[in-house]
Amino acid sequence: MGEDEYKKIKETVFTYKEAEKYIKCDILGFNVGLKTYSSKEISNLPKQITYEKGGYIYTYVLTENSPPTFNGVELPNDDIITKDGQIISTKTYGYKLAYTNEPKISTGIVFVSPTKGAADAKNVEEGSASDSYLYQKYKESLVKDDVLNNSEEIIKGDKLGDKKLIDELTKDGSNIED
Repeated sequence: MGEDEYKKIKETVFTYKEAEKYIKCDILGFNVGLKTYSSKEISNLPKQITYEKGGYIYTYVLTENSPPTFNGVELPNDDIITKDGQIISTKTYGYKLAYTNEPKISTGIVFVSPTKGAADAKNVEEGSASDSYLYQKYKESLVKDDVLNNSEEIIKGDKLGDKKLIDELTKDGSNIED
């Protein structure tokens, strides 16, 4: 990358607060999604927004939004021509994330301590064996709680003496306790 290219990119780097004004749509202080712009508004907007947050870089590019759909059917996105011949574009535009160096975590565990707060998220595949073990135990506890809370619906009490049922439930080494 040449020095001129670097200067050009460096000049287009925004702060997170500046970038947020272009990208996010807030109503009464709540983020409700990404902003959309009409074709008349885009001439004054930057074509690309790059900012740094939390040590990661994010680059958004101004692009034309997909045509609207209703129940899976694409609605016409044609220009409107008025009686006096004026053309009104119905196309909308918005910023889409084009690049980030933030690592993706597909599945993970976040430990939350009442005294220390949330710990860093860890990818289960990259995490230690103890993380995977704890995650498995957590899933098992959810299943166990569900069985205990709904046991009368899952296994009727009069069926607990059924030898076939007991064999099926204990074939993986599980114990049935009264």
